[in-house]
Amino acid sequence: MTGKQRLAEMQRRFGDAIRAPLDRGTGTLRAPVEAYDTALCASLAGDARERLAVYNRQYWFRLFGVFHQSYRLATALCGAWAMNELVARFLRAHPPTGHDLARAIDGFELWIQDELPETGVALGHTSALPRAALVEAMRIDDAYRLVFEAAAEPSLVLAPGDAARLERARLVPSRSAVMVEETWPLVQLRRGLPSTPAERWVALPPPHDNGTRDWLVCRVGEAHRVVPLAPLHARLLRLLRAHALPEALAILETGLPSSAVAEIAAHAQRWFAEGMQLGLWAALEEVA
Repeated sequence: MTGKQRLAEMQRRFGDAIRAPLDRGTGTLRAPVEAYDTALCASLAGDARERLAVYNRQYWFRLFGVFHQSYRLATALCGAWAMNELVARFLRAHPPTGHDLARAIDGFELWIQDELPETGVALGHTSALPRAALVEAMRIDDAYRLVFEAAAEPSLVLAPGDAARLERARLVPSRSAVMVEETWPLVQLRRGLPSTPAERWVALPPPHDNGTRDWLVCRVGEAHRVVPLAPLHARLLRLLRAHALPEALAILETGLPSSAVAEIAAHAQRWFAEGMQLGLWAALEEVA
């Protein structure tokens, strides 16, 4: 074996050691020092196993921190201990492949949907967080993250001559605005969370009495804005993804009672003006 090959083999063994899952059996996260490769330990000076354990713990704690920060609401509902177990299972199945640890979260939500039973995450001996609630919390967390990470782009500014274009053009959504739908009052819960996750989970609040609610998460300057949406307003924004404004309004009004049509007529102009102020659209695109 050449010197280059020996170095590559040592690097592989070192990588395997620091990625070894931490042991949860004692109720704390313990480095599995007894499982480290004997040949690797023999090649290192000093207390090799303890030195490897330092890197092993640092590796996992950095990854856990990435997931806790990216999924603040989901971590609060699970508790840090249960979230760490999910993260470790996910990363054993899908280990990070690049140098950017922030990308380690890619695919986590889909994995939760595929691998977690409907009963969700056990919380202690008597309760559990349903999978649907965990997935919803992750989607809300994703909305905040996507809005924050979205590349800066100019907001749509309409000139007087653009009024006619609105009749046949589609409003292109800005990447710095995301709609979320919730079954439980999770957006409000997220806004009140402390900055540091607690080991103890936060109880899932009761679901909304009258079905789901919609929120708009957007970035205005360097800050997040979270805006509640009336049901008809939310439906209109979804229709505007595929239709020009007059067509979207016509579809929205179809089949509605006169009272709802009157509500749309009373609020549509304000909704549109507020959307312009919040930078919800990036451009006008001609509809084929």
